[in-house]
Amino acid sequence: MLYNYIIISIVLLFMNIHKGLFVFDQKLILLSTIVGFLFAFNFFIYMKLINHSGISLPTLAMRISLVIPVTLSIIFYRENITILRIFGILFAIITIVLMHNQRSKKLYIYMLILLFVAAGIADFSMKYFERNFDLKYQLLYMNMLFFSAAIFVFIFSLFYRKASGKYEVVNGAVLAIPNMFATFFLILALKHTDAIVVFPLINISVIIFSSLLSFIIFKESFRDKKIFALITGIITIILLSIGK
Repeated sequence: MLYNYIIISIVLLFMNIHKGLFVFDQKLILLSTIVGFLFAFNFFIYMKLINHSGISLPTLAMRISLVIPVTLSIIFYRENITILRIFGILFAIITIVLMHNQRSKKLYIYMLILLFVAAGIADFSMKYFERNFDLKYQLLYMNMLFFSAAIFVFIFSLFYRKASGKYEVVNGAVLAIPNMFATFFLILALKHTDAIVVFPLINISVIIFSSLLSFIIFKESFRDKKIFALITGIITIILLSIGK
């Protein structure tokens, strides 16, 4: 992920130089630094959870965290809420409870909760930027955000003690452009559509796709609570999507 963020930062740097959009804004710098930290933090927590329990539940925790930006958008920006969306939020809570495994170490449960909260706040930050800053600074914000994320990933990696190889560099280069455009179009989508609709539509696709990949590629089994958690998670996202 370090090389992913570095490559994105370099690409965005040249784009900003070309457009001449550099500006010193303390609030923008502070926001991008905080979100960059959350990006790096989420990545390392996510990887540790995958090593503990497979890819499905950590991915679901990140995706179901849409409850946080949806709820905050309703509170701060008075976005429309309906009965279906209320039920969607309740199903989200049920899903998180179902993730709890009595045989899991307490540290794992706390990490799962941290991932849920941090991912939700990071998502809401995109809505916060869209509402509080001029969109002409979108590329500059993304540049500072991914640059900050690269710095924090590098710092965290010093403690993680995992050497980087050719595979990590190639993987970072391949994923950099899709990652950059995903953030770019997310902010644009929030400009034209309620967060209550945008985040669910994005998350349902990620959950289904990652679950299929984990089953096909990693041969991850789905039993008992995992199946129920995935089902209620998808129901959550559907309810939040259609409850207009």
